[in-house]
Amino acid sequence: MNVAENLKEARQAAGLTQVAVAQAMNVSRKTISSWETGRSMPSIDIMQELAKLYHTTPNQLLGETEANSAKEEAISYRTRLIRYKRWGYISKYAFFLDLFLILGGIFALLTPFDLKNLWIVPVLIIDLSVIFLYESNWKTITTNQPLMRKIMIVIPLIFLAVFATGWVLNNYIYTLSNPTNLAILSCGLLILAASLTGSIVMAIIFPLKRLTVKKTN
Repeated sequence: MNVAENLKEARQAAGLTQVAVAQAMNVSRKTISSWETGRSMPSIDIMQELAKLYHTTPNQLLGETEANSAKEEAISYRTRLIRYKRWGYISKYAFFLDLFLILGGIFALLTPFDLKNLWIVPVLIIDLSVIFLYESNWKTITTNQPLMRKIMIVIPLIFLAVFATGWVLNNYIYTLSNPTNLAILSCGLLILAASLTGSIVMAIIFPLKRLTVKKTN
């Protein structure tokens, strides 16, 4: 069984409801449900408190048997918990790479347009895919309707600002006059603006999502 199933079974064995546990831990019932469905992981301190509340041990909640408990005896509790969260660290590193790639995209935007500069587009797409796939519990963002409405307003504004910046620079500063070049410029700027907008939006919502999860935990 995984950690989520262990938490659920331990709670039921203790004869407690999710509401009762939420009140005892001073969190919402949705947070308890999130732990028991695997959408998020309790922090180290909370896992220890849950073990006391359920009259069990943190090792049992983590799914360790007596056989492998001896092998893991030398490994700290913190290290084992980090192992369960390893995918979250991958998305965090990908987020830092996203910030670096945004700078590269802005550089490509502010320089005279060249198709070679579009190399950054597939890299941005791959990086965003890694963040989205390896990060869990996006419901902390998508269920926040006021925040989602603001994000939906910001996305087209960022896209228009990015596209307009590249268009103005290349048509009025760098003066591309060839119609063929203008057609290529338009398509290239659309692709670059779309990928750069996605990266900028991710740079905004990723910290907000992590902060929301931390508060609920």
